[in-house]
Amino acid sequence: MSGIAGYLGHAQELSVLQTMVRKLNHRGPDAEGFHIEAPVYMGVRRLATIDPSENWLPFYSEDRKHAIVFAGELYNHNEQRKKLEARGHEFRTQTDTEVVLKLYQTLGPNCVNQMRGVFVFAIHDMQKDLVFMARDQLGVQPLYYTTTQSGSFVFASEIKSLLEHPAVRMMPDMVGVDAFLSLHYSPGTAGMFKGIHSLPPGHRLIWNHGLHVMIEPYWQWETFAAPDPVLKTDADFQERFDELLEDSVHLRQFDDVPYGAFAGADLESAAILHIMSKKSTRPLRVFSAPFDVSRDGVPPVSEIAGRVGAMHEEVEFLPEYMDRLPELIWALDEPVAEPEILLSSLMARAAGQNLKAVVAGTGADALFANYPLHDTLLAANKMPISLYGVMREFKSLLPVSMLARKIGTRGNIGQRTRQKLFDFAEAVRGGSLYQQHMCLAAVFDSRDKQEISVGALAQVAGTFADQQKNPAGWPTLMASMVAHQREHFLPDGVLTPFNKMTMANGVACRLPFADPKMAEFMLGVPDHLRRGGKGRKTLLRNYVDRVMPGLAGQPAKPHELPQHKNLLETCLGTNPLREMVETCLSEASIKRRGMFDYAAVRRIMAGAKAGEALFMRQVFSLLVLELWFRIFVDHEKGWISK
Repeated sequence: MSGIAGYLGHAQELSVLQTMVRKLNHRGPDAEGFHIEAPVYMGVRRLATIDPSENWLPFYSEDRKHAIVFAGELYNHNEQRKKLEARGHEFRTQTDTEVVLKLYQTLGPNCVNQMRGVFVFAIHDMQKDLVFMARDQLGVQPLYYTTTQSGSFVFASEIKSLLEHPAVRMMPDMVGVDAFLSLHYSPGTAGMFKGIHSLPPGHRLIWNHGLHVMIEPYWQWETFAAPDPVLKTDADFQERFDELLEDSVHLRQFDDVPYGAFAGADLESAAILHIMSKKSTRPLRVFSAPFDVSRDGVPPVSEIAGRVGAMHEEVEFLPEYMDRLPELIWALDEPVAEPEILLSSLMARAAGQNLKAVVAGTGADALFANYPLHDTLLAANKMPISLYGVMREFKSLLPVSMLARKIGTRGNIGQRTRQKLFDFAEAVRGGSLYQQHMCLAAVFDSRDKQEISVGALAQVAGTFADQQKNPAGWPTLMASMVAHQREHFLPDGVLTPFNKMTMANGVACRLPFADPKMAEFMLGVPDHLRRGGKGRKTLLRNYVDRVMPGLAGQPAKPHELPQHKNLLETCLGTNPLREMVETCLSEASIKRRGMFDYAAVRRIMAGAKAGEALFMRQVFSLLVLELWFRIFVDHEKGWISK
């Protein structure tokens, strides 16, 4: 997928640009190139997945008045090439990068409206004395930027590359830390580094020599809230979905390089493997993670793979693999406190031995409103409001087992988690969708932050939550939930971290459900075609039932995620993670950092040792945060090999 970096404005030593670009070697191990035409200095590292025989970097127009550095893959490049050829354009290569540049020459900034893929790029238009940048519609590919005190505009595919510019200072943003504590990832465009921003998904940026920067959207979710009026019946929607799914998968199958698939025991994996098997010209290799349980009534990955004639490999996981956690935090730039990121990294590591790209169903759950949180929100909002008043009166008598099922864990939930559930009940009675969502999703809620935060962090605690608003203009609760999560959860909590985990191992990720055409369609799908009839993912289940009869024989069951608890419980009680916790969350460490009350941290650690799921998540989040500080802020040696 490659990576780009550069700066616009004041000149630096050539070594600065070289160092910035080479910090992205893992994203582009095949080649590098630089474009220097003052005041524009930019470069690219290339992972050759389309037309790997060509070795050009960067790419220039025939008259050398336009230069482009491109990171990603344009899946409809053949279609766009034919259209451009019909308009008289001639091509020198088979690359998608040349197609992007000619689209810009033909359509200007509106070129992005014709692009279907995952991408970030920067085009130096020497005729107009400007630089044009854009990021893909759903935000799979990351792009970060900052403006220095001297006025230079610095950009890169990863933050660690930005930090190599001598005028970029690393300072943590306490508002970003507050947001991380809420959601276990860093949401939105501001993030964890003060003054460093991400270009939002579906946005383009224009920089001119006068140091004026303009950022604007070219693709917006709200545009697609209503379904296509041509689609009248359920059969119409099903036919369109089937066509889009097959087209989206096939577009990601091109034989320039060897590719495979990541899969789980779910409907999206079954559908993708079926479609891939029909076109693959070489034996299809499928990788799956341990702790994988069926959520959609489908059999294990090994059985699905056998049914389509694919070679299956389950990647081994041992607790000692958690010694790679600091390396993952380095690869992610901003912390993500999900132990499952290690599983993604292990699968990418295994795939990277022989493959350059993998296809995966990541993103499907968000479009189908299929997360456990969605289950609870929908069920709760269907219950009579009067029932919540009864629950409040008798909450001490409600069985723990029933409450545990409501949050998708079989563990000991304790009094703190009980209180969170009743906070949720109060939010259902009179709060907004956002308040309900945060009651369920927050790792540290407002009460937790009041108890644990001190110093500068205490001054901004709750700032992120206070800034959030309900999505407006969506016709139903389910549509509103999908719209709510697209704001930052889908790009910042799912797609971009997945991209970074695969790219850290030199593997491009291809995600059919992160296709803009698929997203546009799914936003207008009626609720009962997301979840209805036989259960969740209705359109997807109908497709699998048609092409693989009998595979999804069991009805979808409510989410239970014991694997999350078991993975954390096993790792927190075993070295090396136990030693990391003891080191990073020691009294000396907590007091040195000056953000948390050590007595509150100690209570959380005691709750985690007692097996309470919430406290285990909180301990893991605090550990990841402290490791991030040590690696990026303190530059402490020994955690990573970089």
